[in-house]
Amino acid sequence: MNDVLWDFLNDFCQVYLNDILIYSKMRKKHRNHVKLVLSQLREAELQMNIWKCKFNVEETVFLEVIVSELDFRMNLSKVTVIVSWITSINLKEIQNFVRFVNFYRCFIKNFSKLVKLFTQLTRKNTSFVWNEICVQVFDNLKKQVSLISVLRHFNFKRQAILKIDALNYVKDEILSQYNDEKVLHLMIFYSKSMILAEINYHIYDKKLLVIIQCFEHWQLELKCTELLIQIFIDHQALKIFMKNKQLSQQQVNYLNILSKFNFQIIFKSGKMNTKVNALTWMSLANVSESAQRLEDHFQTILTLNRVDVLLVESKANLYQRMYMIN
Repeated sequence: MNDVLWDFLNDFCQVYLNDILIYSKMRKKHRNHVKLVLSQLREAELQMNIWKCKFNVEETVFLEVIVSELDFRMNLSKVTVIVSWITSINLKEIQNFVRFVNFYRCFIKNFSKLVKLFTQLTRKNTSFVWNEICVQVFDNLKKQVSLISVLRHFNFKRQAILKIDALNYVKDEILSQYNDEKVLHLMIFYSKSMILAEINYHIYDKKLLVIIQCFEHWQLELKCTELLIQIFIDHQALKIFMKNKQLSQQQVNYLNILSKFNFQIIFKSGKMNTKVNALTWMSLANVSESAQRLEDHFQTILTLNRVDVLLVESKANLYQRMYMIN
């Protein structure tokens, strides 16, 4: 199907297997777009089921997601199934429940944290023990689904806001944008558990890894945005990359990926929620592939001429300095 409608993909048409979505900004153009798609299907000798088709609508269901002009959200019928799911102590039932909810993970904040207990219970060579904690997690997950997050479509002409977090076992990312009224709207959630090797990384490598994977996961959107990408992070571990240091091969690969994006990292301390400190402005130049490997390993990721440091000292540190002066 992708080969048949290749000329229209990502222009006014989206295809997944035998599902086709045609979208347009104007009704007159939409009719022409529908005619083009139907003509292409006729030439390929493909037939549609007219009873399953919808035309000239402002809202429709595509891949079990309700898509409208402004936003997209979970299908209410599927949400009802999840919320009314009966608690079971059967391993197979829990696996089916997690798989079913996993389809809507992009709508659920901190999804990997919520299902972490279930993923541990369903591993091989692990005794399945259903207790009161499991019941609480089960009910909490259904509650999060019932909240029904409404996500907006990404606008390439608006600034992208990323909020990332990396705990010992889980990586969480949120992509948002401001609307015309300066209200921050959610675009999508992304949550993923760390593999064993990533758990053993240093904290600064973990934080940098989350940024890298965030860029890779949303590269189609973030590469095409016209404005600076702002990344909010709650840890200053990345300050280590503001010094000239010998990089590992992995960090060199990180550098090559970062060079493709124009972004700014903003450190927001958990103790100072009302103030945001802009630390780094990064627009890294591409690394030459012809340079020697050893020289590539000895670079500065965050150079001083591209850093605007606004550090706010805590009261404790300030009092300590005043005491030393006296």
